[in-house]
Amino acid sequence: MSFLERLFGANAPGGSGSDAAKTPGGQAGAAAPPVESRVRKSRLRATAPPAPGADPDLTADLWSAWTAVTARASVELTPTAGPPGPLDSKIGGRPYLAPGQGWPRPPGGGPELFLLAQINLGQLPPLEGFPERGLIQFFIGGNDTHGMDYRNPADGIGHLVVAVPDPPADGSGASGGPDVERAVAYMAVPFTNPDGVRLAGRPVNSPMPPDDFRFEAAFAEFLAAPANLTLAERLRRAGSLDLRQVFASGGHRLGGYPRFAHDDPRLRADLAGFATLLLQVDSDESAGIDWGDGGACGFFIEPERLAALDLSRTLYWWDCL
Repeated sequence: MSFLERLFGANAPGGSGSDAAKTPGGQAGAAAPPVESRVRKSRLRATAPPAPGADPDLTADLWSAWTAVTARASVELTPTAGPPGPLDSKIGGRPYLAPGQGWPRPPGGGPELFLLAQINLGQLPPLEGFPERGLIQFFIGGNDTHGMDYRNPADGIGHLVVAVPDPPADGSGASGGPDVERAVAYMAVPFTNPDGVRLAGRPVNSPMPPDDFRFEAAFAEFLAAPANLTLAERLRRAGSLDLRQVFASGGHRLGGYPRFAHDDPRLRADLAGFATLLLQVDSDESAGIDWGDGGACGFFIEPERLAALDLSRTLYWWDCL
């Protein structure tokens, strides 16, 4: 049963006519995030093919209204041409390591980890809640799950996030470490360029997608608001509408909202506190990045830890179609 069927019952878009529940599931008491003051209303007007007689302006109006109350700022990361330098933001390749610093390994020991991504905050637009400078490096294991522990994704030993608050301006490349070319050849890492792919960033605002664990409760509350009753009625009358397409959340990004192929792991009560998306690395054929079969990876952190630049505990999750 779809979310809209649960919300509108038999009268849902594409509903089956059964006595479906009229209230959504989701996290009890979950609230929509605060309104972003500068909403980019021109961004992301993707629409599903309308059914015969459907309201042609519904998706645009729905997107604008929902964005106005849930917009969250992020930095969209785009692969760019040219080899990355030792301090550049990048996916794959080798990280900056301070002189004498050993290659990162899991807590308690184990095989060396691979660099998934390095983010140079000083090269990117500022983002509220994130430091304005320094490096954040994301390391993952080289096993068949790319280091993720499905049962314990916040405390598994297959991933590590490291902060480098004050890298030198003339940072040198890392030496040693695991054999990236061999890992690429044997698909032990989710990227195909052993030298790494350089990233550039631009600020965007985007609405909460259905993938987010807070969506169902927040969207039901949104449609029940007196100012949105007409919009709710238009949605109920629509023949079909793919909310995941309307409020899409794919792409590489720092902050903002995540994309999942299946369920948000933060539906688990013990993981609900990891409210901030630290980094998303999506599948990207043009850059040689693939998570299984078109999936995406996300690192999440508790906001208070990020404020203190304490990256010792992060939630690492990826899934695929």
